[in-house]
Amino acid sequence: MRACSVMIGALCAALGSLVVLPAEAQARASCTPPTVLLAGGQVDVFYDPFAFDDVTANVALTVEWPDRGAADQCRRGDIELELVPEDDLTALPGRGFLTASGLRFDLVDDRQQPVSPQGLGSALLSDDGMSGTVNPNTLQVAIRRGQPAPPGLHQGRMTLRARSGDAVSAEQSVLVNILVEPSVRLGAETTLVDFGELQEGESLTFDVAVFANTGYLITAESENGGSMVPTAGAPDRNAVVPYSLSIGGTPLETDAFLQASASFEPPRNGFTSLSVQVLVGRFGLLPAGVFKDYVTLQITPRVS
Repeated sequence: MRACSVMIGALCAALGSLVVLPAEAQARASCTPPTVLLAGGQVDVFYDPFAFDDVTANVALTVEWPDRGAADQCRRGDIELELVPEDDLTALPGRGFLTASGLRFDLVDDRQQPVSPQGLGSALLSDDGMSGTVNPNTLQVAIRRGQPAPPGLHQGRMTLRARSGDAVSAEQSVLVNILVEPSVRLGAETTLVDFGELQEGESLTFDVAVFANTGYLITAESENGGSMVPTAGAPDRNAVVPYSLSIGGTPLETDAFLQASASFEPPRNGFTSLSVQVLVGRFGLLPAGVFKDYVTLQITPRVS
């Protein structure tokens, strides 16, 4: 009987207990989660992987709820906003997203500070009461430079959700369109190839860095038609030293060239280093002097 009386006494104490809330908590208890209206849509970003700066684009969002009077005690904390990736996006640790094609983007605020996709409410909504219309501070999609994504349209879709507790009160789809441009860069600076005393068949090499997300052409343009010529004041201006070029092991057609090109496939991970070889050709008796040529290397995306 003693065990039974203990159970009854516990039940009676629970049924007869009185919970007293502080005044603030009583006011908060009167908060009825509002009906939230969301306006979002499409974000368009143009991205050059090898530009000098990161790329950002605004995500235009509006969060709205009806004005229900001063008695309504709801506040910002009663609404949670989150962006949830759909099937063509993957959420990454560190508050980023990855498209199906492997392009990463992050969410940042107008000060370029990272924003958690699960904490948009506290990060973006103002401290005003839950009435009227609240426009979030600027939310941006940020794409870091140096991602060698292939040219074309890369897409990802997110769902913006407004929650009140465990209940989802509104959803809005947000489509991110990232148009990746064909991008190629040469990392070479002005280079002096000095043979010293010329000898037939002698060769020298130097390297050029290539950044590309597509196939590309490297064009060599010779100031003197593919020959080293005497500098001004030389006794015989007709004496020349022919030479040939190869880039990345690919010979250029440099017979009396003004321009010659070599074609290459996209480098893995967007970067490669190519060796440029200068090979001295056959020449006859030359007067003493300095012989030189100027060659300009240019890189362009290859058009299929």
